[in-house]
Amino acid sequence: MTGMEEIERPTAAGALEGFVKNHPGAIGFAYTPVSAPWFQLDQNQIPVTHGGARLDLESVFELRAFDGAAELRWWNVPGEGGHKTEITRDYPGCEEGDTYSRLLWGRVQKVNEPDWIGLFEARIGWLWVPFKLIEKEAHVAVGAVVALKAVEYLREDRYGNVSVVDERLVGLTEWENE
Repeated sequence: MTGMEEIERPTAAGALEGFVKNHPGAIGFAYTPVSAPWFQLDQNQIPVTHGGARLDLESVFELRAFDGAAELRWWNVPGEGGHKTEITRDYPGCEEGDTYSRLLWGRVQKVNEPDWIGLFEARIGWLWVPFKLIEKEAHVAVGAVVALKAVEYLREDRYGNVSVVDERLVGLTEWENE
């Protein structure tokens, strides 16, 4: 051994397979050259999109999966292979900050699909989102807006300044305009 360690360069499939061993209820989304589908795991822990189609992980160049307790981020770097990171509640050197929401495109148009909510926006068409991580108290009805929730991680520097250094996706909720 020369003192150099071999760096793990997992594929998207390998990174997701390792993550779901500890987080079997995860959902997520992936970026491909032509789309950004959401996915959930079927009974065999295979990522599937709306309608039960298997997510083609070979075409994915970025992927995020989460279950409320942890988040997996995987991205491809041409010539280097895949990079992954997992973020959990115990983020080294940081404190949890505020939880905030990011609105998803469209409004709910279909709520009766098994395990999925159909959002529609004329500019982008349909966005199908798995609803297993939607907050239990949320009532998602036709016309509602859905938001992706994230928690911030804060770090204080040597001068006492506090900065947001990262985030962790934690779930989905119905957005209420306050």
